Amino acid sequence: MANRMKISKGLTDALRKLSIELSIELAYNVSDNIKLEELVGPDYCPAPEEEEHHHHHLSSSSSSSSSSYHHHHLHHHHHHHHHHHRLHHHHHHHHRLHHHHHHHIIIIIIIIIDFIIIIIIITFIIDFIIIFDTCS
Repeated sequence: MANRMKISKGLTDALRKLSIELSIELAYNVSDNIKLEELVGPDYCPAPEEEEHHHHHLSSSSSSSSSSYHHHHLHHHHHHHHHHHRLHHHHHHHHRLHHHHHHHIIIIIIIIIDFIIIIIIITFIIDFIIIFDTCS
């Protein structure tokens, strides 16, 4: 009887250790995924499309006979692009900061959920052990 309790305690400890390790691994995986999301953020995607649009506009204007218009347009394009880039950079920086804050919240939530799951597993195992002991 005492021996079986020792075995069951060892089993519970092993399971507790395993579930804690799993929860840590899960938290790391999630943080890695979010870091990846941060690198290829949603605010990174519109840039090539905008670039394409400007390029198309520029090529259509180059067919125009007026070279002075073309020169003006080129100058305007350069200025606009520079301004846009600065704005974009600022936005990206802000977004990353916000995202970083957000990702800590996600990890905390996951850890809380994991510990709830661990507690449920442990209580279930203990209940099962008690039933198993009373039966035999």
